[in-house]
Amino acid sequence: MRRWAILVTIVGLMLMDGVARAAPSLSDSLTGAAKLDYDAGKLLFADGDFTGAEIKFHAAYDLSHDPRLLWNMAACEKNLRHYARAARLVNEYVGGPDSAAMLSAQDRDDAKQLLDALQAFVVKLTIVVSQSGAEIEVDDVKVGTSPLDRPIIVDLGPRKIVAKKVGFKDTTKSIVVGASADDKVELTLALDVHEGTLTVTMLPSARVSLDGVHVGAGGYRGKIKSGGHTLRVEASGMQAFQQEITIEDDQSRNIDVPLTPIIETGPKPPSYKGFYGRFSTPFWFGFGGNYVPPAGVAGTTVNDGMFGLANLKLALGAAFGWFRVEGVAMGSFGGRFNGGFKDASGTQQITVTYPMLSGFFGVGARATSEHKIIRFTGGVALGAGPHQIPDSTVIQTTACNNGGCSQNGGNSKFSPGWASFAMAGDVGILLTNGSPMGKFWLGIDWYLDFPPDVTVGPLGNTISPQYQTNGGATVIHGPQFFIGPALGVDFGH
Repeated sequence: MRRWAILVTIVGLMLMDGVARAAPSLSDSLTGAAKLDYDAGKLLFADGDFTGAEIKFHAAYDLSHDPRLLWNMAACEKNLRHYARAARLVNEYVGGPDSAAMLSAQDRDDAKQLLDALQAFVVKLTIVVSQSGAEIEVDDVKVGTSPLDRPIIVDLGPRKIVAKKVGFKDTTKSIVVGASADDKVELTLALDVHEGTLTVTMLPSARVSLDGVHVGAGGYRGKIKSGGHTLRVEASGMQAFQQEITIEDDQSRNIDVPLTPIIETGPKPPSYKGFYGRFSTPFWFGFGGNYVPPAGVAGTTVNDGMFGLANLKLALGAAFGWFRVEGVAMGSFGGRFNGGFKDASGTQQITVTYPMLSGFFGVGARATSEHKIIRFTGGVALGAGPHQIPDSTVIQTTACNNGGCSQNGGNSKFSPGWASFAMAGDVGILLTNGSPMGKFWLGIDWYLDFPPDVTVGPLGNTISPQYQTNGGATVIHGPQFFIGPALGVDFGH
């Protein structure tokens, strides 16, 4: 109560006097518009309009810069219960550059007593900001720039503290002061990043891009810069979705993209995935599988003869683009012709001729280029090949002299059969019109067989006595390799 009484007495006396004791009165010192504003301020103050009175006193101060007007402005702020503002004005009144010549010792003593009395109604607030050079406001009034060199005097009660700096977001804190004579508040400025959050929902198989850059599949959520962007969503078999979007600062935007199927109105492009097959007719010329004459026949010249196979070949498989997996089945008919041996004089010879039925079953892989018209292809399969030489007259004796050669005939019969590891492959081209059906195949086909030794005999009695033997003739000895041209058709993918 004592401080309150001092406060009322000091301010009341000052306004009643309206003068400073060390210099002429304000009424005598002020002239022109400054004096008119001062006189109007006194009338408003006396009428209880403290807000209007301070406006007039402030106008007179702006014109005259007389520090005594600050005291009158402080009196208005006190009556408005703006004690912190009153204290700041009294400090300015005492510490101004012109105050020494204008104020008496009594004036300074009155000011000190007023400041002491105001301490019970204000708080010294220390304000700390994380960034230097930030503008600080208290209750929407600028009080300085960080870092502040001294605490700010504020009124008791709720206060709003704001820190502002270019490139950072404004930071505001609302506090209640008065629990103690000193208080502190800290404000952290965050960089002002201009971005928002975009969420895109779509089909699980869809791909999303922003401004031409792929950013995800099956959905997207992330921070992007504020402003305009191009959003594009694509999925196989669906019409592409594209839209210009705008993201504002700190905005969270959700976009649901409903893709619609593509309705095909023209011919379908060729497909390189799915079921396919090939039917072809290779014709092979054989090499290897040497003929070995019967044991004990000396002085002979061996003729391996020639042999070949005509085939029907079927391949079925699944295409995964350029790579394919297939199963191969094949049937062949052929044999050896004009194999045998003759003695040194050449007057007598045995000719070996036999037919052969063959087959092949295997699985393999294939590579085929992807083109609408001309496609290159090649593959290999591993498997087994069954073989059978049917009963027939396969050994004949031919006698030769000056009058010519005559056939003595022979009827040795045999029917050996076997199965062995084998490989089959081909390389060639496919000619097509872009349709899954009707592809024409032209290429080179080959077959490699690893049979056991196939021996027939003993030779029949029809052979001339000098060549009669109980030993058998080995008609196949060692691996057989067949190669030749092939024609066929492909179907499917």
